[in-house]
Amino acid sequence: MVSFIVPVFYKDQDSFIYKRAIELINKFSYHSKIEVIIADSSKNPILQTIASNIKIIHTYIGDKVFSPSKARNQAAKIATKKYLFFYDVDMDYSGEFEDLLFSEIDNILEINKSKFIAIPFLYLTQKGTAIFESNKDLALFKNSFLKGQNDLVESISPNSSAMVMNREYFMEIGEFENIFAGHGDEDFYLIHCLCAHNPHSAKNDDYYTDFKTPFIANAKGFRLYMAYYSLPNFFKNLILVHRWHPRPLSNNFYSQRLKNENLLQEKMKAYYKKFTGLIWQSTTPMPDIKEFIETLMKNYGYDTGRYPGFFHYANGVKPIKRPLANKVRKLMIRPREFFADIKFIGRLV
Repeated sequence: MVSFIVPVFYKDQDSFIYKRAIELINKFSYHSKIEVIIADSSKNPILQTIASNIKIIHTYIGDKVFSPSKARNQAAKIATKKYLFFYDVDMDYSGEFEDLLFSEIDNILEINKSKFIAIPFLYLTQKGTAIFESNKDLALFKNSFLKGQNDLVESISPNSSAMVMNREYFMEIGEFENIFAGHGDEDFYLIHCLCAHNPHSAKNDDYYTDFKTPFIANAKGFRLYMAYYSLPNFFKNLILVHRWHPRPLSNNFYSQRLKNENLLQEKMKAYYKKFTGLIWQSTTPMPDIKEFIETLMKNYGYDTGRYPGFFHYANGVKPIKRPLANKVRKLMIRPREFFADIKFIGRLV
């Protein structure tokens, strides 16, 4: 039914990416409904499998910085299933996820109700990751987030590369943009193209604002527009978790973020200019995000007073203290966000 497309890059067998790739191979070996294509872009690839439903292709082409875009695109080309699911080794899910995913494909993609499915995920803390790996109870983490706690779940990401779509449509829309290398924003550019051709409403005036916030109710810009596609899936329990892992300051994969953010702005605006008059064919006003979330919560039986996580932390909960290395990284590659964080924390304490 579906091909999971998984890009990986690791230095050696001691790398956490390699270890999680091994876990992934063990998880999906001989799965009757899932084909897995692992695009191994490591300079010295050592991943192996004998499982008939898992293919490992070597995609290293000498790039100085690993490009998930290039890896995913190469894997998608050899996928044999009708639908593609872009998945990463640091993601995971609970037992009912697959049934929900297959049902959503049948009810949404098969009847062409939508061209893609956007799946949100919860960023687990280091503590949350350890608990999840021994007890994959999604309800525990979902409720922790909704209650405005942050000991198990750091935040939610409404949109990322975690999307499902018809393989032919992926090729038609233009695939991932190969010019992106390193961590971040290749996913937002593809989502931008999908939104442009499949708008849920008129484009918001501040669409090109890149505003990050731990609370979706405060979202702005393109992140706000994109969130409407995935939020209903959160309440359907179609949710992934992102397992905590270290992000070394010295790793050039993570140091590309600012470059990619600037590239994203350039590419999105160029795409709009190229297809002006052919995209964003909607005059429907964009819903108010707070009212949208409140309606979803009410429909699924959640009281906003008891479950404030989309809006703010629970009383007494303070922002997570970042390790010094994280702060130094942000100061170096995203100084404006660094100083904005200082102001935000100052208002909370």
